Amino acid sequence: MDKRIILSGFSDLDLATKDIIEKNLTKQLPKLEHYTKNLRQLKLTLKIIHKKEKGELYDVSASLNDNGTIYNSNAQERNLLSVVVKVLEKLRNELS
Repeated sequence: MDKRIILSGFSDLDLATKDIIEKNLTKQLPKLEHYTKNLRQLKLTLKIIHKKEKGELYDVSASLNDNGTIYNSNAQERNLLSVVVKVLEKLRNELS
């Protein structure tokens, strides 16, 4: 995974899910770079709300450092993979 991507709160996930998210982020990074001047860091923070079996609500926050300018986005959803995609889409929309 790219050194500019920082994940926080994802360590409790199983290895397969974490691997899928890392691959997705690595794939999405060039799309974000297209809209930035100098992407220095992308940080994603995961918080699990209402933790119960097959009923978790995931809150993901993203912070992107573009040459000193910080862009933030946040989303909540029950599907972890789709909430990560949604947060990155929000960042991309904010950058464009």
